[in-house]
Amino acid sequence: MTQATRMRASEMKSRCPVALNSVNISKNRYTDYAVDNNRVVLDPSAKGYINASFIKISESVSQFIATQGPLPHTFEDFWEMIIQHRCPVIVMLTQLVDNYKIVKCGDCFQADDGPRQFGNICIVTKWIKTSQTSLILRCLEVNYIEVSKLFSVRVVHKQKSMKNLIMLLDMDMEPTKDYLPDSFDGG
Repeated sequence: MTQATRMRASEMKSRCPVALNSVNISKNRYTDYAVDNNRVVLDPSAKGYINASFIKISESVSQFIATQGPLPHTFEDFWEMIIQHRCPVIVMLTQLVDNYKIVKCGDCFQADDGPRQFGNICIVTKWIKTSQTSLILRCLEVNYIEVSKLFSVRVVHKQKSMKNLIMLLDMDMEPTKDYLPDSFDGG
C-alpha cells in the first residue's frame, strides 16, 4: 500500500500541499508524495520542489535523502539537490527499466562517452565498474557551472542482487575501488 492510499485525501492535502501544488504535481513519478515537514527543499535559485525526503535513522547515524527515480524534466532538480546537500554517494535501488519494460528511473548519469548537461550542471562519468552480480559503481564529476563548484560523487547502482550493495554499505566507508568486493572487475 502506498503512502497516498494510507493517508486520507484531507490529510494528504494538509501534509503534502507543496507536492500537490499544480506546478509540482508533474514532478512526482508516483503518488507517494513528499510530506512537507521532512521534504528536501531546494534553494530559491532552483525550481524549489523535488519529491525527496530526509531520512534520519538515529542521532549517531548520518542523515539520508530518499527520492523517487528522477523524471527527464526533473533531472536538473535532482542534481541541484545533490549539489546543495553535498551528497558524496548516491545509492540507486532500482533498474532504469524493469522486466516489463516500464521505466522506473530516468537516465540522469549513464553517459560514459562525454559530459551530460542539465541546465547549469555538467556531469562527466570518470569511470564505471560492473560486477558479475550486476552491481554498478560509477564515479562522476559534478560541475555546477554557475558558481564553478566541482566535486566527485560515487553512484552505487543495484541492478538485481542486494548482497554486494549491503557489503559496501555495511563498511560505513565511501565505496571506492579499495573497498569493492572481489567480484568487481575493472573496466
